[in-house]
Amino acid sequence: MAGQDDGAVRWPPHEHRRRVGGSRVHGFDPPEGARSEQTQRRLSVDPAPESLTSYDAFIDALDAVDQNTDAIPITMTTRGSWANLQYFVEFMLGTEGQEPYEAWLDGEGDREALVRALDKTKNVIENYSNNDKSSISFPEANDKLIAGDAAFFTMGNWAYGMYRNTDNFEFNEDWGWTTFPGTEDMYVWHLDNFLFPRDGNAPQKARVFAEFLGTKDVQVEFNNLKGSIPLRTDVDGSRLTEFLNLNVEDLNNLEKFPPTLAHGLAATADELSACKDAIASNFMGPYDAEATADELMSVF
Repeated sequence: MAGQDDGAVRWPPHEHRRRVGGSRVHGFDPPEGARSEQTQRRLSVDPAPESLTSYDAFIDALDAVDQNTDAIPITMTTRGSWANLQYFVEFMLGTEGQEPYEAWLDGEGDREALVRALDKTKNVIENYSNNDKSSISFPEANDKLIAGDAAFFTMGNWAYGMYRNTDNFEFNEDWGWTTFPGTEDMYVWHLDNFLFPRDGNAPQKARVFAEFLGTKDVQVEFNNLKGSIPLRTDVDGSRLTEFLNLNVEDLNNLEKFPPTLAHGLAATADELSACKDAIASNFMGPYDAEATADELMSVF
């Protein structure tokens, strides 16, 4: 099962906008008759998803939320170093591009490119995110978006599993999504794996279970619930949700596929551990971009 490790953004739509625009932006539209004065203030801010194509545009949108509403500009979790590593990679890809990112992974990185991306990550974490980010989990951060207390949230498409299982929170009515700014031509990917012991005591049962997991029905049911897409090419797209079919279109049509780092595809286990250690030591608050870049450069 394939996942898309890109950003998801939610914003308070205009009072008269009943459907959110764009291909991948999370939006909030409270029910009629339930708009408090606080909500009316939120409705005055309407960063259009099609405009969120650069770091500067993203900062402008965060500033608009911060200055005109009482909502959290972006909800985050920084409780684990993996999350800050993922945020850094998103800004690296969105502002420096795929080639500098993969050059770093290949041991030929540009230290200054890492510093620039880390500085941008630091700016967003320090100045626009929730105060409790260091103590809450990814689902708890996502809950703030669902509740309408935050305007933006960036995670992969697995966040969709929470939206799908929330009552009265419908795609293209209550929420939408957009690519992380600057990554419109990329599909940052990862895979779900089911592992079996090589010398297990029930090899035939393991084989039967593996075959079961690969059937069309299980692929559809699992991915619809989790928020990912089947790698089988013969699955009927009409059995997937509208949101997941957008992911299928991207997988079939985009040409850039940088692998995710925070979830292990772009590095060995030892390299990933070293990257997380670099973040844990230097980029969990306070945020030292220079020291973090030095350690990250030494990993590959």
